[in-house]
Amino acid sequence: MFWKKSICVNLLIMFMVLICLGGCQSKEPNIQSTTNENTPKEPVIIKMGTKMSEESIEGQGFKKFAELVEERTKGEIIVQVYPSEQLGDAMTQLDNLQLGTQDIYCEGAAYLSRYDKDFGVESIPFLFKDHDTKREFYYSEIGQKLSENLIENGLKIINDKRNFIRGPYNVIVSKKPIKSIEDVKGLRLRTFDSEIYMKAWDKLGANPIVIAWTEAYLALKQNTVDAVTAPISLVYNMKFTEVAPYVTTTNEFRQDVIFIMNNDRFESFTEVQRQIIIDSANDAGDYVTEQINGFVESEIERMKSEHNAEFYEMDTEPFREILVEFYQELEDKGEISEGILGIVFE
Repeated sequence: MFWKKSICVNLLIMFMVLICLGGCQSKEPNIQSTTNENTPKEPVIIKMGTKMSEESIEGQGFKKFAELVEERTKGEIIVQVYPSEQLGDAMTQLDNLQLGTQDIYCEGAAYLSRYDKDFGVESIPFLFKDHDTKREFYYSEIGQKLSENLIENGLKIINDKRNFIRGPYNVIVSKKPIKSIEDVKGLRLRTFDSEIYMKAWDKLGANPIVIAWTEAYLALKQNTVDAVTAPISLVYNMKFTEVAPYVTTTNEFRQDVIFIMNNDRFESFTEVQRQIIIDSANDAGDYVTEQINGFVESEIERMKSEHNAEFYEMDTEPFREILVEFYQELEDKGEISEGILGIVFE
């Protein structure tokens, strides 16, 4: 009788142990699953470099892009913006993109002429009459080929609407008044690193000197140059009128800012994420374009009141007349592809 009771007790103990073990095993996966679901993923960082300062209207546009990407990806992608050439000058940052040590660089397309000569049309003064004409060029067969060639070099333009307007117009900021083409003769003019741009101003009688954008103020102050060309929206932020108080509208070319991205990096994201990046870049362009006119009016008033700056309008038709022959020379020598002038002047 005793041994029967002993067996029953042992069986009962074993049954209870099995129930406990089973319960522990069934709960373990649930605990693990909950932990995985609640553990936040590390955000992916996009490293973006720019030439302009954070305070500039363009800097505000780049900030808007970063905010939109973070918001729309719910924090999965964070854009870190490095302004004021912190990552190097234009050529250095383009090299960074190709090396994969930087993800995005934002600047005018003229610097891409190192990959395809026809990007050089961006820097030909007085060629495009307005922004719409320039967009038509980039939507043309030649323009589409430029984008394809860029991808072959490992880079991609992500703001395909080309709507991040820079300017909205260009000026010469100078130490003496410039009111006509005669005043340009012998002018030591700060330019960016573009052979076509320098040749054009040389044709117009100026003495172009390549100086980095971030060093342009010092060059004016130290009399290394007499004048700089710049989008009007960037003049006050760069403090140019502190040392060169004469501002003349030229509208020499229609500029926009492009977001150039390492293509492998772009393709590493999901289709949804890629579309968010594209849409956010285009929406940042809309934001800047909507803000820029009011921003410029305010900046002009500041330059007048704080720096006693003087503003002039100038007839630029004589500039264009001189350069028409130069445009044709560029095509004849193969420095720009045949057919471009036909698109521009049709």
